[in-house]
Amino acid sequence: MPSTRDLSRELHVSRNTILTAYDMLVSEGFANSVPGSGIYVSQSAASLPLCETSVADYSVASLSTDAVPPYAISFDSGIPSLDLFPRSRWNRIITSTFREAPVSVLGYDDPQGRPELRSVLASYLKKTRGVNCDPGQIIITAGAKQGLTLFILSLWKIMQ
Repeated sequence: MPSTRDLSRELHVSRNTILTAYDMLVSEGFANSVPGSGIYVSQSAASLPLCETSVADYSVASLSTDAVPPYAISFDSGIPSLDLFPRSRWNRIITSTFREAPVSVLGYDDPQGRPELRSVLASYLKKTRGVNCDPGQIIITAGAKQGLTLFILSLWKIMQ
């Protein structure tokens, strides 16, 4: 893979951004870091099939203009290539998971998110980022917008 300096220069982004991306690739097993030599694509990632479908729709997700005041900062992000989404595989996984899931997943749950997911995330953060946190300190949101909204609302309450 290209050096972090070369890639950051080519993409016109911070070198820290590239370092973070490379760290994520290594932590998730898609790349191997060889000290003093560089970062290489792992064997398991090299054997993954390449996608040859082109992206047809670059539409942007957005809330209605009534929901967001015009002076607000927009944190909208683009929609991923929905035509590349593995729907049949996703359906199989969801169906088998739903069959095995406890009845409790059908009702209202802990507002912070499923305890099992928060526990796994706490372990993952400790292993990959060195963050030692308790599952009770983690809040699962539906996305970055909801997370930022909760954060801003909590700041607003503190400042009142």
